[in-house]
Amino acid sequence: MELTLFDFDFSQEAKTEEELEKSFRELQEWHKERRLPYKLRLQNLPSHLRMDIERFKEKGWIIFDRLTNESTFEIADEKLLHYTVEELISNYRENMESLLQRKDVCWYKYVLNLRNFHGPIRYKDKETKDEYYRQKDRITKEVALRLGLEHFRNIPSSRGMKMSHLDSTWQKEHVLPLITKHALPIMDIDEMEQFFKEHVFFCGSCGRWDWNTKGVPPRVDIKGFIPTEFDLACLCQAKDEKTVKEIFDYMGCSMSSGVKEGKILLFPEGWSKEKYYESLTEKDKQILEEDRLRLERLHGREINISFF
Repeated sequence: MELTLFDFDFSQEAKTEEELEKSFRELQEWHKERRLPYKLRLQNLPSHLRMDIERFKEKGWIIFDRLTNESTFEIADEKLLHYTVEELISNYRENMESLLQRKDVCWYKYVLNLRNFHGPIRYKDKETKDEYYRQKDRITKEVALRLGLEHFRNIPSSRGMKMSHLDSTWQKEHVLPLITKHALPIMDIDEMEQFFKEHVFFCGSCGRWDWNTKGVPPRVDIKGFIPTEFDLACLCQAKDEKTVKEIFDYMGCSMSSGVKEGKILLFPEGWSKEKYYESLTEKDKQILEEDRLRLERLHGREINISFF
């Protein structure tokens, strides 16, 4: 343990049990302020708390890590001073309101950062964590709606990085109208979120309908979009396809050549699974078969390529 004589006050008598408990309570609160980390470094403790560290250890209130030569320790699980849901939500709301009062408020720089990192490292139990996340999600959506499209348009940095997942000519002409048709009528942010959780979109054939990519298997391009609360709020306030496209330019997505269980695949107008297969040329089919055989050699087992 990294203790020296300077860590002790020899002018005072040993603490009583009541005084020791009060000192440990101060350690618990100090630990709680730091979001309940697993390990604490002895050298980072306030000096007046280091004086009592041996007695805390004797009581079994703290446990030292022998692998670090007892320079770090953790507070015993039963002695952790956990956050309540009310404390967490109150603090989260206060921090959000403080951010919204800033002249340079920005969803991407500040609000998103708070949303991602607010909360303790450890929770009392799963029920506490789940309820905190549920209420936190509601507050975040309220903030996103308050900022909305006006913030998106007036503060370019609020949008984050440009992703442009609907960048091909075919996708702009076919997929964007499909998404717009479904998204524009939705005004409720929870309903909008549920729509994108449940649906994925047929986005063509890996860009091959815009240019020739010789030798590349013409796999199905299926995309599921992952809007943030801010994306959802902006979509709820959008009135036209141009605005929807602007929002989607900054939205994240997942890509695959198949549809996961529980997902609903939407096709652009005039397209279907059958039409995709009909669009494949003999050369396309040959390339797909060659790629299937390559995958079989690579994995040492039979591979069946099925997109839908």
